[in-house]
Amino acid sequence: DGLGVFFSTHQIYMPTMGTLPFAPQVDYSSYGIITDKINWTTLTKTFVADSAYTHLVVGCFKPLGSIQVDTAENPGSALEREYQRAYYYISKIGIPDDRADTLISGDPVDTTTHIFPNSFTPNNDGNNDVFRIVATPGYLFEEYSLSVFNRFGELVFYTENSASGWDGKFKNIPQEIGAYFYMSKFKINGKLKILKGDLSLLR
Repeated sequence: DGLGVFFSTHQIYMPTMGTLPFAPQVDYSSYGIITDKINWTTLTKTFVADSAYTHLVVGCFKPLGSIQVDTAENPGSALEREYQRAYYYISKIGIPDDRADTLISGDPVDTTTHIFPNSFTPNNDGNNDVFRIVATPGYLFEEYSLSVFNRFGELVFYTENSASGWDGKFKNIPQEIGAYFYMSKFKINGKLKILKGDLSLLR
């Protein structure tokens, strides 16, 4: 009861017990109490987050004294109490189109199947050596492209092959540790998707 999402420019530190003393930008109070203890219940709302936001918190935002709890059962053991807990996860996040004030039409990008890591370590240890899109095996992208820029806006990598990625080199020279910017465009079911953001090169 009282589930919501709060976006902020800094990390929110909260005690393990208690409610969040903020007004969430995304409020699911209208859904009331979720009483289904077997199936997942989908809660959907739209909120275009400001680019300054770097953190989000999902939790209960109702004052402790006004929270309603489903007490159809009276569990006794620790295991039974565990079954009474509520679990939630973020399924999909839409990607804003900077060329307009609306979200790109069509389904949002499913971040469980199409996502870029926020860092990579091109040190030839065989682990996370290449920066590229992480997708469902066998997935075919249409009109795919990936561009990577350094902090001076210089293009250091470009490919139109989704299986290819940046190895951290430019003109065969290993690049400096630090922040870079990427932008990827591709089509899903004929609809254009744009993913972009910062990435960290670590060694």
